[in-house]
Amino acid sequence: MNSTAGQVEYGADTPKMESQTQTGELGAYTTFRTEDAGEQSLALLTSVKNLFVRQLPYMPREYITRLVFDRNHHSVVCVKNRVQVVAGITMRVFLETGLGEIAFCAVDANEQVRGYGTRIMNHAKDYARSIGLHFFLTYADNQAIEYFRKQGFSDVITVPKERWKDRIKDYRGSTPMEFIIRPNTPYLNLSDVISTQKLKLMEKAQQFTNGANFYSTPKRGQIWKEMIL
Repeated sequence: MNSTAGQVEYGADTPKMESQTQTGELGAYTTFRTEDAGEQSLALLTSVKNLFVRQLPYMPREYITRLVFDRNHHSVVCVKNRVQVVAGITMRVFLETGLGEIAFCAVDANEQVRGYGTRIMNHAKDYARSIGLHFFLTYADNQAIEYFRKQGFSDVITVPKERWKDRIKDYRGSTPMEFIIRPNTPYLNLSDVISTQKLKLMEKAQQFTNGANFYSTPKRGQIWKEMIL
């Protein structure tokens, strides 16, 4: 970790860092438990805390600080170009019930509409599954509901109340939403899988069309059977 012109540079030795390039920009995703945080991880936690403070102005700074640095919380952080924290998610983990409560989720205002929100959530899903979580719960305000829906969350809570009631904080004026973490879904390359499935569907459709001539379609089950990876 180096400091240049007032910015902290996070090197390849940052704990559990996974580097990948998407849409031509470097994004390094680091996931860690607060209780395991060393010097570099604490610097990342401080940066993501500052991000939450900027992007969630209705949340008290003291409350954000307390949760981000709480030992029961885990965080996923995206670092762009090794110096700038552009997205983060902090969740409280209840391993005994398989629950992850998303406390904070934010993307830097200058980096929005570039896919960071989806990428950080996919990394959070993959990490949660790796430590044995089965579902996410969160309270979304009106501005965040659409984002969570795009990430697969639903406002219909199907998880039994005994697994989460009295564990997560109830926010007035917000909507509870859940996400079921699937054991075999490839969250980190989900877009590639969807693109492949779309291509297979188009190839299969072309077998039954010829220019402007259309023919009767096969049974739906036949198409999906042949498309199974």
